[in-house]
Amino acid sequence: MHAVMRHLRAHALFHSTMMAPVMMAPVAIMLIFSFFNLRAPPDAARMAGAVTLGVVNEDEGLTFPPLKISSRMIAAIEQNLPFGMAKFADIEAARDGLELGDVSAVLRFPVAFSEQVAGDGPVVISFINAEHLTMIEAQMGGQMPMIVQAAFSVAVGVIRDALANGRLPDGAMPVRLAWKLCI
Repeated sequence: MHAVMRHLRAHALFHSTMMAPVMMAPVAIMLIFSFFNLRAPPDAARMAGAVTLGVVNEDEGLTFPPLKISSRMIAAIEQNLPFGMAKFADIEAARDGLELGDVSAVLRFPVAFSEQVAGDGPVVISFINAEHLTMIEAQMGGQMPMIVQAAFSVAVGVIRDALANGRLPDGAMPVRLAWKLCI
C-alpha cells in the first residue's frame, strides 16, 4: 500500500504545473551568475601572482669600481614587482624551465651587462617568452618586455648619472609612488 502511495505522489509531483519552474529556477540562477562572473574584469594582482619570471645572470660585473649592476637590478625586481622569480645558472636550464611551464618568461643578462651600463652605448638584454602559456601568462608576458625595457632604461640612466658624478649608485628610485587603496 505504501509503495503505491509513493508512486502516486511521485507521479503527481513530476506532472504538476510547478515542476518546470522549480527545476528551471536553479539553472537560470547558475547561468546568470556564470555570465556575470565570466564577464568580470580579471584581478591584476592575482594574475601577476600566477606569473614567474626566470632570470639568467651571466654578468661578470665591473672590476673598478667592483660592482655587479645586474645583481642590484635583480634585487630591485624581486622587491618591487608582484610576480615570482626563479634564477637559473644558464640559458639552457632557463629554456627547459620555460618549456616545462615552470616559468612564464626568461630575462637574460649578458656577460658584459655591467660594462654596457657603465659605458655610453646601448644596453642589450634578452627576453624570451613561450608559446604554450595560459591566457593570464600570455597577457602578462606580452606586456612584460615593454615594462622591463622602460624600467631598465630609467635605471641605466640613474646608474650612469651616479657613475658620471663619481659616486656608486645606491639603488634608490628618483620617483617614489605613494598610494592608498580606497574602499
